[in-house]
Amino acid sequence: MGDFHFLLYSICNELRPEDVCSMQFLCRDLIPHRHQDIHDAKHLFLALQKHGLLDKDNMFIIMELLFYIQRNDLLWNKLQIKREVVQSQMGIPGKAKISRYRNLLLELKENVTNEELKAIKKNLHNKISKSKLDKVTSMLDIFIEMENTGILDENSLENLKDIFRETDENLLKKINDYENSRIGSGSPCELQENPNPTEAQLEPTKLVYKMDSCPRGICLIIKNYNFDTARQEVPELYNMKDRKGTEEDEESLRRVFTLLRFETVVYKDLKGDQILPTIQLYSKQDHEKSDCFICCILSHGNKGVVYGTDGQSVAIRVLASGFSRLKCTSLAGKPKVFFIQGCQGREYHRAVPLESDAGNVSLGCAKMEEDLTPEEPDFLLGMATMKHYLSYRHTKEGCWYIQSLCRHLEEMCPRGEDIHSILTRVNKDVSSKNDKRILGKQMPQPCATLCKKLVFPIN
Repeated sequence: MGDFHFLLYSICNELRPEDVCSMQFLCRDLIPHRHQDIHDAKHLFLALQKHGLLDKDNMFIIMELLFYIQRNDLLWNKLQIKREVVQSQMGIPGKAKISRYRNLLLELKENVTNEELKAIKKNLHNKISKSKLDKVTSMLDIFIEMENTGILDENSLENLKDIFRETDENLLKKINDYENSRIGSGSPCELQENPNPTEAQLEPTKLVYKMDSCPRGICLIIKNYNFDTARQEVPELYNMKDRKGTEEDEESLRRVFTLLRFETVVYKDLKGDQILPTIQLYSKQDHEKSDCFICCILSHGNKGVVYGTDGQSVAIRVLASGFSRLKCTSLAGKPKVFFIQGCQGREYHRAVPLESDAGNVSLGCAKMEEDLTPEEPDFLLGMATMKHYLSYRHTKEGCWYIQSLCRHLEEMCPRGEDIHSILTRVNKDVSSKNDKRILGKQMPQPCATLCKKLVFPIN
């Protein structure tokens, strides 16, 4: 086997089934329909070779496909090329083969939840036969059926806009933006050069936090599981449960932030008077060689506070304030990120196997300031839920918020997505879940004073 075929084989082994489906969809305009019975990446690459789109001297179609499915890890690890270089080369007239129309549809698909998919199928029942809709399992299948039925192509997007007008205004705006960008543009396969480049194009490093150290910094994880002391010593907390399932959250956080090149440190079952001193240990360290600091707290909580295992509360704002520019100079100008898994309301809804991370309803807490982050730049606070509301934890699978956060970090960081985009996806994911026993919902709330894009690239 030659080097070329061995390289293709090694890329095939790294692609997930959903990657292959996306790549096949992107190539629908390039491969004749009679040759589109493709079952895996190997058959797709063979089809591209057969139609003159791929050979050992021209692998740009592979780079383009990996770029669009946002597998930046494979671009670098297999082809030793960075995403920015591929994007630049796609601006060369005639070089890019994948149409912007295809990429638009792929982007739309990435932002459609399962519930929205069901609603879209219902909206199309008068335009696509029921027998075909019954076979649909993904948004890409929807697009293919719309194209096969003749109600969608790159010059006719009205039916596409109709279905997103009913489900997601942000995606509708994306379609309108695409249509506007095509007015007066050249080939749909070409990325047009901007005659008036923005600051981001001229000096991208000024708008993105530096993130190239190894390790990038410390990820501190505080996991409180056993609340027996709280139940015994604080009468109002007699029914505060141990946080079953938090082990899964700890493991997920350790795995993901190790992947993102952080040094993970875990502290377990800290009392209220131990949480702040533990975090202060790290605010007093020298972070000169670090790019970032991350702190994850997994515990019961209430408005503006988290609980120690003895039932004593600690203000979230106080925990974060130790990393201000004056108190932690070595992290000045660098992102400080806090993820807080704990309820922010006093209501407690018993559900099995779902439980909440709230304290007892009868327990009051000290009046807290409205803001939870210091009033200065470079902070990000990811709250599992909004003020006054509870958050959910599955006793075996872990918390809705932490598990969604870890999954989206793992999926989207290799694609070069920034933390704002990732947390937006987490919001959408978690808010679509519900506790069917009590019809409970959860809405995460990120608060940020970041001044640049925060990206954790995996090269």
